[in-house]
Amino acid sequence: MNAKPACKDNRELPSAAVDAASAIRPLIMRLLGHLDSEIAALASSRGLTVTQAVALRELETKITMRQLSQRICAKPTNVTAVVDKLEKLGLLIRENDPEDRRVTRLALTEKGRAMRGELLDECQVSPLLIAMPEARLRQLAELLREAAAPADS
Repeated sequence: MNAKPACKDNRELPSAAVDAASAIRPLIMRLLGHLDSEIAALASSRGLTVTQAVALRELETKITMRQLSQRICAKPTNVTAVVDKLEKLGLLIRENDPEDRRVTRLALTEKGRAMRGELLDECQVSPLLIAMPEARLRQLAELLREAAAPADS
């Protein structure tokens, strides 16, 4: 079946728009692959997996296991293994919530805060992107915000 893509309001999209939009996904996926490789190398240099490094990034403040699971897009059972490893490395601690004993909050240790800071400093700017002119980077950021807005609401 070769149905033409349609907008949410069922208007048919012009084929030029479909062609332009279909070229974007592979480019974004390629860029994400490069960015993932950068983050993987950075995490690995510190004895972490990408998921563990992403979890550290999300632990700016105390959060629950469920919140961490949602923020790193992982199943709660997988987050338990990530948290176990970070705890074993001395990067975070688990604390019981004083208002609800069923809830466990996660907090970075001093060592965890230091590593989080290092990771953020080093992966703040991708060498791949920083090679672009500033005006183009701002334009790219604006276009990505605009493209992501409908999914965020």
